Amino acid sequence: SGRSDGGGCDLRLGRHRRADLLRAFHRYELIHFAGHVDMGSEEKNGWRLADGHLLPSDVRSLTGRHFPSFIFANACRSASTELVDAFREAGVRHLIGTRVDLPDLGGADLATYFYEGLCSGHSVGEALRKASLRLRAQGDAGWMAHRLLGDPTTRYFSDRVSEAMPAGRRHGAVISFRRDGVTTPNAEAFSDDFHEWRRSIGRGVNQHGGCLITSAGAV
Repeated sequence: SGRSDGGGCDLRLGRHRRADLLRAFHRYELIHFAGHVDMGSEEKNGWRLADGHLLPSDVRSLTGRHFPSFIFANACRSASTELVDAFREAGVRHLIGTRVDLPDLGGADLATYFYEGLCSGHSVGEALRKASLRLRAQGDAGWMAHRLLGDPTTRYFSDRVSEAMPAGRRHGAVISFRRDGVTTPNAEAFSDDFHEWRRSIGRGVNQHGGCLITSAGAV
């Protein structure tokens, strides 16, 4: 989830390298990892990526840089690795992981229920509790798998829409932006520049009481 664009979210699918993931840590307030965690030798004790594993030493090498406030590692036994300690030492306020092997579908359902609650204004602990109860009602044993580290009373989102706007019809607008004369030296610089430009637009829209809704191929 982006830092300052009113709750924007980027979805990254496919194979990811360690360097790409480490660069993402300072750009986002919330990181959700859905994948595999290995527990083995020192070189294979962390999140499994395309070119190896994200290790505790990788995280500790970034000491002093800004880290996300929240990390959700939705993978088998992700709360049982040394990586958890490294994240906490780096300043991550909340971390959700699992203590046991996790079925894919149950894990995905719980994450969906959790974010529904979190984005509706529930505290971290309450969102996880309600998500777990919904999974239990489905008869899925995975409801007991997740563990929260951090203050359970913290809220990351408020129910701003229902508080600020009465029920009824809404006025909307379609805004089109075009950037001219963009000159960036490489793909990484272009990506960073683009995301900052998009966040600045989101801030302007939010200041006027609006919400920026993006679509594929658009801002």
